[in-house]
Amino acid sequence: MTRNATLLFAAILIISASLFSRTQAADEQKAPQTIPELEAAIRNILAATKTPGAGVAIVSREKVEWVAGIGKADVAANTDATPDTQFRIGSSAKSFTALSILKLVEQGKLSLNDTLRSLTPEIQFKNRWESTDPVRVVHLLEHTTGFDDWAWKDYASSDPKPLTLREGLDFNPSTRVARWRPGSFMSYSNSGPPLAAYIVEKISGQRFEDYVAESFFRPMRMEHASYLLTPYVEANLTKAYHGDGVTTFPYWHVLERPAGSLNVSPREMANYVRMFLNRGAFDGTKLLEPSSIDRMEIPVSSLAARQGMAFGYGLCSYESFCSSKKPYVFHGHDGGMPGARASFNYLPEQGVGFAFMINSDNEGAFWPIRDLIASYVIRDLPMPSFPAVVGISPGIAAEFSGLYELITPRNECKHFLERLTGLIRVSFDRDKFVRQGLFGGAPVKGVAVSDRLYRSENIPVATIVLIPDAGEGTMIYSAGARQTYRRIPLWFVALEIGAGACSLLLLCSAVIFSLVWIPRKLFGRMKTVRHLSLRIAPLVSALCFGICAGIWYKQSGDQEPFGQLTAWSGSLFLLSLLFALTALWGLVLLLRVPKNEVAASVWWHSLLVTAANLIVAGYLAWWGLIGIRTWA
Repeated sequence: MTRNATLLFAAILIISASLFSRTQAADEQKAPQTIPELEAAIRNILAATKTPGAGVAIVSREKVEWVAGIGKADVAANTDATPDTQFRIGSSAKSFTALSILKLVEQGKLSLNDTLRSLTPEIQFKNRWESTDPVRVVHLLEHTTGFDDWAWKDYASSDPKPLTLREGLDFNPSTRVARWRPGSFMSYSNSGPPLAAYIVEKISGQRFEDYVAESFFRPMRMEHASYLLTPYVEANLTKAYHGDGVTTFPYWHVLERPAGSLNVSPREMANYVRMFLNRGAFDGTKLLEPSSIDRMEIPVSSLAARQGMAFGYGLCSYESFCSSKKPYVFHGHDGGMPGARASFNYLPEQGVGFAFMINSDNEGAFWPIRDLIASYVIRDLPMPSFPAVVGISPGIAAEFSGLYELITPRNECKHFLERLTGLIRVSFDRDKFVRQGLFGGAPVKGVAVSDRLYRSENIPVATIVLIPDAGEGTMIYSAGARQTYRRIPLWFVALEIGAGACSLLLLCSAVIFSLVWIPRKLFGRMKTVRHLSLRIAPLVSALCFGICAGIWYKQSGDQEPFGQLTAWSGSLFLLSLLFALTALWGLVLLLRVPKNEVAASVWWHSLLVTAANLIVAGYLAWWGLIGIRTWA
């Protein structure tokens, strides 16, 4: 689970372009061939990135090859990390929710197609398509409900008193609103899996944490793994560090624990990965049927899946390319929270896998370490085979070429910006699919696996699917980015970008213009000038907008102050209201002040800036950002 809604390494076509050419030096460097070489390389990364410690487990179906703690669990106390040090694994824990649901399905107590309304009528959620397209259990686990991700206040909540799961779900039901027909599009949301965990509680009659401990932790010898801050966890848990490797984060008591509050050691994660490699069994004890593990690894419920996209997010499990050396498709799940990152990944057919955790949320350490470990695990495997390339018909090129906007943001509050900054252009260059950001960036090219499915030339599976218009528009889904784009007309893009750019330039001009008239006013050179309010109103409005933009930029890197009523969140609320009110004030002044009593240039400039302010304010109001209360 990550508090930053951006998921930067998700885009597989982008990843495939970067993973296999991240740097020329990285590609030329040979993968570690021995455990000592691997450990030394990991230690070098930890030191270079100021990341105190890591836990690592490398396994096969039959045995644990290596399990270790590296570096420090507690810098101040000079405590070494060990194989039994507890780490926080964030969203990697979501897979236990899927396993629990599948176990109940095997017992005939539940179906993945059961509706949320029939199972939990007491839980609040909104779905205006409920009569025809209800929210189902499968949607909760495959993130196809259409629900928004947690809000700021959900992430900010950290009540040390262990809430019940129902109390956590009742804390903020406003995120559980279907933004599109459930079962249409995948968009990662922490709001869904905890509902599935609540279903486990209702059917089993046990607290979710107890059900998981009895059904999975104990049989897999994960006796100390816990979603709670137990005395054992508190005594053995690593500290969580900021990027400086010294400053610690406080323990985050996650509001809805099944979403990612698990504390677990590298030794215990080794057993967990081996269970997946043995298709639901651990050391001779069957926990689930192999068919359940198979189902967990395959996305089914989205439009993209129904178009043949097999790569992506299954039941709290997804596929990714972990190594820059060879494009093997690993199954597993990453996780993150303040001061912690984790990942477990495995290759079912090859029978190998790994897990690792670090006690910092430093991506500069996380991705290179994952690359190193994965490259070691597959060091002796041959290059995977690639499917044949097929031709692209002229009809497909004509149908899908054009401009596309993002329609499935993880955080709805950021949709207003991402739909503009994330515009892409799709074209077809002979036998290649080409995708490029409208505002620049290197083009990403792919080849056809079929008329609808496309892959990058250097990866062996399709990660892009073309979705024909069936009443909701022509769309493209990127399985790696977990994002769906809808084609929009060129004129509409030109209108939006043109209006937006002109409006921002005019707002800037009000500030620049003030650098001329304010000093003149202060030095007494405008004694006869009337109606200064025509200059003041647009300026105040533009300044409010600029400060709001700065505050918004602040929250993109640090969301914590926005989940509660603080100076930051309160200022955003007040200044966004003031921006809209002063824009209206400027309009009123223009209507009331006689045009012949002010200089024509001042009047026209005020008119243009006021129009720009009203356009921007109207756009932000449409997206619910005027008077936004991030703490509510």
